[in-house]
Amino acid sequence: MKIVVIGAAPTALGFAYRLNELKKENAEEVKNVELIMLEQESFAGGLSCTAIDEKGFLWDMGIHITFSQNYPYYDKATQEAVKEWNLLQRNCLVDMNCMFEEKGIHLVPYPAQFAVPLFPEKDKQNCLAELKERYENKSDIRPVTFEDWVLKNFGPTIHDSFFKPYMRKIWTIETSKMTPIWVGNRVAKLPQEKLESLCAMSKEELVLSLAHLYLKE
Repeated sequence: MKIVVIGAAPTALGFAYRLNELKKENAEEVKNVELIMLEQESFAGGLSCTAIDEKGFLWDMGIHITFSQNYPYYDKATQEAVKEWNLLQRNCLVDMNCMFEEKGIHLVPYPAQFAVPLFPEKDKQNCLAELKERYENKSDIRPVTFEDWVLKNFGPTIHDSFFKPYMRKIWTIETSKMTPIWVGNRVAKLPQEKLESLCAMSKEELVLSLAHLYLKE
């Protein structure tokens, strides 16, 4: 069987990687599979690439970095493909001054649900209690709105202090008027044990845990 893949973007590369892996294992189901990948550019990667302008500035073309905290297989594949990486600290911050009752801005790492350890003590404990309650008393009720989804997965404290004002500012719409159908894996959920481990970290350790791998060249 011949398979033709149009474009050497990440999904196609992942498919080719897995197919080649199965062939090395002599898997019967891919024994007679032949893969042809067509790419119009002189390099692979699709929009997951970096362009250099005439002044030497680097521009990442993709919208987001890749997320792999739940996919060790992905890490294995990328480490085999590229040997040298930089570990860069993520520097994306969100203003949570509404929680601190102070003038000016009070920045914490984004996404805010992973920055709960940096919240005021009362709010931090509320978030921990609300998340624990949701894991111990799971609900089968299907969320109708994005507000329902946040309340079901996180609780009212982080909804009122972050998600509600954030969505109002970015999308100019209330969470109660948004459908949750778009969420998918766009909004990172926060397992109870993950939040508890983050709360046990120092501020320096927490910042380091938000670092990301980046190509050296």
